[in-house]
Amino acid sequence: TVPSLEDAKKAANKAVEDALTAQTEVINKANNLSDAEKKDLIDQATAEATTAKDAIEKATTNDEATTAGQAGVDAIKKIVPTSLEDAKNAANQAIDQALDTKTKEINAANNIDQTTKDQLIKEATDAANTAKDAIEKSTTNDEATKAGQAGVDA
Repeated sequence: TVPSLEDAKKAANKAVEDALTAQTEVINKANNLSDAEKKDLIDQATAEATTAKDAIEKATTNDEATTAGQAGVDAIKKIVPTSLEDAKNAANQAIDQALDTKTKEINAANNIDQTTKDQLIKEATDAANTAKDAIEKSTTNDEATKAGQAGVDA
């Protein structure tokens, strides 16, 4: 027998709910995320589930319901926690870019002598190294990001 449209919608909604439950567990198990980061990711996954359920509800054929459910499952699975290593790498890249920009700015200054330029570049490099040490010691993505931003600001 061919499943009814209601059955197809129920199956699609269950697939979306199961994906949301599984992804929520993955997010909650990520020990490198702050509670705020976890909440944000779970909120994103929940929004994708809601969008999928709305599309499933509007479906007029079994195929539309199934396709909407699968699209929701796929969207939910794409919401994954950033690894601590990736967060640290991004923070370090921000530091490197800021240091490069500041070094170029100092070297381009016509109103200071080379000794002063060298001192300013040393100070900027020291600030970058201090930030990189803080990034390396970070245990959460949030800590790494904040350490990177502090370094860029310094």
